[in-house]
Amino acid sequence: MQAGNLEDELNLKEIEKITRKYWEDIDIKKYIKDKYADNETVAFIEGPPTLNGKPHIGHIRGRIIKDIWYRFNVLNDYDVIFRGGWDTQGLPVELQAEKELGLKGSKIENLKKIGEETLIQACKDLVLDNYETWKKSDRLLGLSLDHDEAYWTYKDEYIEREWKYLEKAWENGILEELESVVPYCPSCQTSLSHAEVAQGYATVEDPSLYYKVKLVDEDVYLILWTTMPFTVVTDMLTGVKPESIYSYVKIENEIWILANERLDELMNVFHIENFEILKEVNGKSLDGKKYIHPLAEKYIPELHALSKQQGVHTVVAEDFVDLTTGTGLVHISPANGEIDFDIGKKRNLPLFNPINDQACFDEKSGKFNGLFVRDANELVFDLLKTENSLVKLGRLKHEYPLCWRSGHRLLWVARRAYFYQVDKLDNKAIEAAESIEYYFEQPQNRFIEIIKEKRPWCISRERVWGTPLPIWKCISCSHKVGLFSRKAIIDNAIELPDGNNFELHKPWMDRIVINCPKCNNECHRELFVLDTWHNSGAAPFASLSDEEYNEFIPATFLTEGIDQTRGWAYTLLIENVIMQNSSASPYNAFLFQGHILDEKGNKMSKRLGNIVEGYKTLDENSVDILRFYLMRKATPIDSLNFSFEEMKSRPYQVISTLYNLHKYLKQNGEYDNFNKDEHTLEWSINNNSLSSPDYWILSRLQNLIKDVTNSYSDTNFNLVAASIDNFIIESFSQIYLPMVRNEIWNDDDSHLNRRLSIYSIISHILCTLDVLLHPISPFITEFLHNSIFDNNPILTKTWPKSNPDLLNNDLESEFKSLQIIISQSNSARMKGKLKRRWPLKLSMIYSEDQSLSNLIKHKELLQTFCNIRDIKYIDNVDELPVNLSIFPNYDILGKKLRADINEFRSTIKEQNALDLFKHFIINDSFTFKINDTSYEVHKNEIKFQFDATDDYVLSSKSGIVVILPKERDSDLFIEGYLRDLARRIQSERKESGLDPSEILKNTLIYGIDISTKKLLMPKLSELKYLIRTNNVEVVDDLNSSYDWKDIDIDGSKLKICIISS
Repeated sequence: MQAGNLEDELNLKEIEKITRKYWEDIDIKKYIKDKYADNETVAFIEGPPTLNGKPHIGHIRGRIIKDIWYRFNVLNDYDVIFRGGWDTQGLPVELQAEKELGLKGSKIENLKKIGEETLIQACKDLVLDNYETWKKSDRLLGLSLDHDEAYWTYKDEYIEREWKYLEKAWENGILEELESVVPYCPSCQTSLSHAEVAQGYATVEDPSLYYKVKLVDEDVYLILWTTMPFTVVTDMLTGVKPESIYSYVKIENEIWILANERLDELMNVFHIENFEILKEVNGKSLDGKKYIHPLAEKYIPELHALSKQQGVHTVVAEDFVDLTTGTGLVHISPANGEIDFDIGKKRNLPLFNPINDQACFDEKSGKFNGLFVRDANELVFDLLKTENSLVKLGRLKHEYPLCWRSGHRLLWVARRAYFYQVDKLDNKAIEAAESIEYYFEQPQNRFIEIIKEKRPWCISRERVWGTPLPIWKCISCSHKVGLFSRKAIIDNAIELPDGNNFELHKPWMDRIVINCPKCNNECHRELFVLDTWHNSGAAPFASLSDEEYNEFIPATFLTEGIDQTRGWAYTLLIENVIMQNSSASPYNAFLFQGHILDEKGNKMSKRLGNIVEGYKTLDENSVDILRFYLMRKATPIDSLNFSFEEMKSRPYQVISTLYNLHKYLKQNGEYDNFNKDEHTLEWSINNNSLSSPDYWILSRLQNLIKDVTNSYSDTNFNLVAASIDNFIIESFSQIYLPMVRNEIWNDDDSHLNRRLSIYSIISHILCTLDVLLHPISPFITEFLHNSIFDNNPILTKTWPKSNPDLLNNDLESEFKSLQIIISQSNSARMKGKLKRRWPLKLSMIYSEDQSLSNLIKHKELLQTFCNIRDIKYIDNVDELPVNLSIFPNYDILGKKLRADINEFRSTIKEQNALDLFKHFIINDSFTFKINDTSYEVHKNEIKFQFDATDDYVLSSKSGIVVILPKERDSDLFIEGYLRDLARRIQSERKESGLDPSEILKNTLIYGIDISTKKLLMPKLSELKYLIRTNNVEVVDDLNSSYDWKDIDIDGSKLKICIISS
């Protein structure tokens, strides 16, 4: 197959190869770039895929959306900046590289074993290897992304420009080093940002521990609850709610303090039936009371020493305390909770944090030294039991955050880190977020709420493969020096062991020593690298030159997954606001995409084994069908259940129908010497050779252009695909072409101009459809367009504009009514077992709203399409051969009449249904009297049912009733038989691979019974016309030298022989 040849068998993979070669031969990207270089520019910044693995079907969906945006804008004459980008650093890549190096366990021990340079090289090798698969996938997909100009986040030039964001933040006091509680992954051994935390929640089971601590000055116990028993080791305070009521409760020989609101539920939990409330106090009255930590003195000496300090192990009244769970008293560990940390800091308490980088307790924890924190839970239980402080131990299922990369449970722990203090941006980020177009309300609300949180962003990580934090700290006076360019580093360095061309990564950056400007001592680099989200979020500035940044930012359009509300979309915005020190968003519009799930609606994962690989899917399936399916199935924001079987059904029908329509035009047009450049739509209009179906389909096309254009602009790509689907399959293929098919097959020379006019319409529509569908399915549309219309790329065309002169909404409304009548006629035929090919004598059509008068002019068309000899529009229901019944609409009247509904049913049966029907034609209501009560019943509260009399069959919908006679005379019988016979002959002709426009030499028919043959013989000339043959013979003997085919006509077994030459 090659462009220009439309084979009988559609081979979409071959079409892809031909089209791909065509694009590469002309260097399509450069071709388009050069053509539109002087036009208005719109810019796109690629949300860079992370090169820690291969693409999956979710990535493919996102890249299709990006490509659609690009192609749509090029077709609207824009110069589109559409460069690629690759996320190459950070935790995902480093962990995968460690896995491929066979490393497990402690990060520190691994680095001692192999060294940082080996790990760095493994990371580079990994991303380059994965890039090759992504590049091949993009090529298969037809993605227009510019790989040559793509940015790579690990490159020195990118990193140096990324540092400019830090420089701005450093200058404006937004970047600060703090000791604070951060989410920490024990497996990855690094801090995470809150955005990363939000990406991985799961239902987990944890201990539910209730324990007691005794007040120092009273023989009274505070009852505490936690789902993280290991934090008992770092306990420093107990919180109560200031204005809430707390009860002193006597239970056997002890007095417990519990929140009054929780009392009844807790007694059930503890299985305590006998208790006495001694007194009630508010939370404020408990503030300052000292308590004895049950484990500190014997098992955690350093904590016990701290308890002697002012404020340690005391009750504090705080509004954050939650009374909906636990006991209403909250155990507070400043080293293991963000709010806890703030409360401890507010009270100037010492920080007791005996947890190391491996998330194990160190020597300061006494008895717990060396235990992984969660493994310490069992020891906490045992020791509390030994000290008679254990009240109850159970299990609890709840939602808990996991590391988005390793899948391990996160730990909140106090650590030294660098933060962007987002609250110092005031409302600039919020104002920037509110200026953006989100297309859908759901992500807009979610994203703006996230921005409003103004949470500090922990940007530092304790890893190796990432952008180094360019801050040096004096070993003597602790002064910090921020150096945000290679030149600044070189100018301030006193030791530069790798020379001026050092790589901007660990370990090369770590070896550089800077002079302290305050005390002249050595400054060593802070050994952090940056959050990978900071790295990719720097793309608007780091991937562009200063001139390009000023020209192209804010970018016109960005799109990524819905999870990026806390990821890339967030970091882009915050970083740009920092860079500009204003409410300047780096993008004007952001489309968030839903996820792709498996066929059953499950999230795709390696564990479930249900991941759909991107490259394999593209390699083994039609890319055009895949692209169409992924866009047609759901709105971009919605999740999508992916099914290969579903993909190959309706989407294939649409694409194959479009192909066959082009083939139909080519075959028939060539037969009549149709010239698309001469026989244009304007030529047909000027010749006054168009009919009402022509004007209808042209009007439908104008509305399609408007709808599709608006939907592309609004990113409702599912509506684009749905509109084109409906137009191709229904309006064009199933309605218009059957309406004009007989005219195409009329070979009389006097009808040539009419046939050429029909071709001009088909040509105009197909040419327009090629362009409209091109952004979604580029291969097939490019191939068909090249084969039929133009050797230049579709992307050099101008986007179709709706022509108001061809728009006729009244005509479309009339045809909509015609379609209802045709549909009801077909439905009536099915009820009466009357084949559509069988002509019928009469169709009676009635409309309740008397709106059929405007269809009289289309009577002949309707007769042809419904295969009816005559159509009679009935104005008076009395003339219909029907029985009319009436019933209550129980959905409405059941609520209205209640107890009187049965009586109403009897009353309505006594009414004359015909008279009542006529009443409601004029009036909206009728008053019924039931048991001395008058009810006004409206038209929508009752239902009328038409039933045809014995000799007829009917169907009704939307107030239109179509009635057909069941009986056929001999003339009607033979006409139907003729059409059945023609259909079967044409079917055999197609299976034989013969061109449907070719005139056959002869057609032989054997096996027709005598009575049918007698009726058929006078119709042979009509059969010749229907099957396009020079001769038809009905024979009584089989000539064995011919190739006979068996066919069936209404149970009669016939044989036919087609002779083409």
